[in-house]
Amino acid sequence: MDFSAEIEKNRIVVKKIVEDNVVETWSRSLRSFQLGKAKKTPFLTDKDTRNQLFLWYSYHSKVLIVFSKNTNIKCVLDTEYGAVNRLVDLTEETVSVSLSRKGLDIQWKGYIDNPMDLQISDAELVVGSRASKSFDKPSSNIEGTNINREHTRTFHFDLQNLIDSSTQVHSRIEIQLKVNGNIIHLPLKRELSSAEELKYSHVPVTSFYYDKHAVQLRTSAAGIYYFTCRPMEVIEYNKIFRFWESPFISGILYHAGFFIKKHSSRKVALFFEKFSSKVEEGCFEIFQEALKNNKNNVYFIIDREAPDYERIKNIPNVVKKYSPKYYWLLFRTNTYISTETPFHVNVLRSNNRYFRKTIAENKLIFLQHGVTYLKYHGKNSPLVRGRETSPSYIIVNSEKEKKVVAKMLGLDSAQILKTGMPIFSKIDYNHLSARSKDIVVVMLT
Repeated sequence: MDFSAEIEKNRIVVKKIVEDNVVETWSRSLRSFQLGKAKKTPFLTDKDTRNQLFLWYSYHSKVLIVFSKNTNIKCVLDTEYGAVNRLVDLTEETVSVSLSRKGLDIQWKGYIDNPMDLQISDAELVVGSRASKSFDKPSSNIEGTNINREHTRTFHFDLQNLIDSSTQVHSRIEIQLKVNGNIIHLPLKRELSSAEELKYSHVPVTSFYYDKHAVQLRTSAAGIYYFTCRPMEVIEYNKIFRFWESPFISGILYHAGFFIKKHSSRKVALFFEKFSSKVEEGCFEIFQEALKNNKNNVYFIIDREAPDYERIKNIPNVVKKYSPKYYWLLFRTNTYISTETPFHVNVLRSNNRYFRKTIAENKLIFLQHGVTYLKYHGKNSPLVRGRETSPSYIIVNSEKEKKVVAKMLGLDSAQILKTGMPIFSKIDYNHLSARSKDIVVVMLT
């Protein structure tokens, strides 16, 4: 008795074969599979067909496998990691990951029990496209063996080599294996045990400047380790900037701002647009309206290099980006009101851990202007409920947009305000009539 599995016209077909004759067939549509939920076939194995892989099929960035364990043949759609875990017994632990000026140091331990006798080879620890190191595949043939020193692997990557090897910004740290010729990715990760840890997952574990680059060790919302490296921005070479952004000064400002926010009834709001360098998306107009009734509590941040800086710099409460007042407001503010995420109020992918931390502790009123509706936000988006920039309120333009945003970001209906685009509020009512000139307006976003 034997079994085979194949894909025919978008269906998985499993066949039971006895003496070269197909005696029974089981079939299901590929669309019927849900991630991680196995389907049992009616077929039972014997001792010769137990613990076998019959099919490994890549499907929409996931893997569909047909395999036997114990006495049943099963089909399941899963991630690469999940599929491998079903076929082999992988026991692993990321002991430590650290970054210093000497380099990236990693200690990992684990082993693989391979009851299906799959071809497992080419074990490597990989830092994105920047570097990799091969190592001998950790294995154990003793059932129930605990992880011990023999299963520990230590890796060191020189920092200069990491920087010079690639221009990739975010490099995922992972173990790569070949299983039956298929490359499998097993990310190194730390467990995020609470919603509080998830909220701060964007804060770098370590960050500093080295050889004209900003480098960071950080984790994703799923706890996966990344080495982040980007060229320094022009402002990051400035000594005054480095003073205010230093861990010592930022730490003092962060703790002072945190204390005052906790004990003061005064609520401060920061307004800004893209890169804090624009005055064109409607946020400035709302700031001007807010200024009429809250002149001591609202501020608009703009870079002195912005085209509109000279035009608006003398308006009350317009604050120059990277000025001393800016840095105090950065940590004193309670609420961001912006057409962008709070990351735009500082350097993108900032090395400032205290700034990154305070983002998660403030509210965001997101003046969304159509782009969010058109862009898919997965579970790792910083705007999703529970993440660091999940908005307290978000502006939308229609009921359809409201439904899409609610489903995509996991927000309550009361948090989604259907007001239309704020920038249109400056247009005079009835300014168009039958006597108006025929004008075609093309709006690009």
